[in-house]
Amino acid sequence: MKQKVTHKDDKMLLCGKRVKECREKCGYTQAKLIEEIEKLPENNGKIRNDKHLSAVERGERSLSIEYAKLISKVLRVSENYLLGYSEYKTESEMYRERSNLEFDRYRLIKNIVKSMGYVQEYASQIKYKKIYISSDDSCETIQKKVDFAQKSLAVMPEYDMTISDQHGRTIHITSNEIERIYKDIEFLIKSRIEREFDDVTRYKYIGDMQDSENE
Repeated sequence: MKQKVTHKDDKMLLCGKRVKECREKCGYTQAKLIEEIEKLPENNGKIRNDKHLSAVERGERSLSIEYAKLISKVLRVSENYLLGYSEYKTESEMYRERSNLEFDRYRLIKNIVKSMGYVQEYASQIKYKKIYISSDDSCETIQKKVDFAQKSLAVMPEYDMTISDQHGRTIHITSNEIERIYKDIEFLIKSRIEREFDDVTRYKYIGDMQDSENE
């Protein structure tokens, strides 16, 4: 008899799969990973065993927040990724994805603005200046974030533009305003398409379809 899979079971399997995947990508055996975890000051001298780790990877035991934090430090991946709360393995991966999405939206708005007769006078890339640091970050982690920010300024820009109209008026549109314009367009498109889906005249009734097949 097939065992019913619960939501908790699915989450445990996902977490286990991600732990194993990241461990193997780093070239670690389970024993090596445990050895490195036990070296961490945050582990507080606790003895770990491969049976526990093996059960986690098979999805038979839950991955605790404490254990995920230790594994993430050794494997240099996101704790939230291991716990199934994020689809991004690292912060840099998340920032690159967000940057690409923002650029795509910026390019779309830019083309729409141009098609409506407005002229783009100026565009810039304002770099991120804020680094997100939490009280849980160690000195080493903070330094890594600073180093990463310095290296990644070129790939994480915010976009703004200055445009003029036919009357010679000029306005400046910030990245936040571009995002709001995109959301408005997205809402209108979805609303319009959903109206078409709600139009019953677009659908054939089952009886009509059967009549067509008999002809």
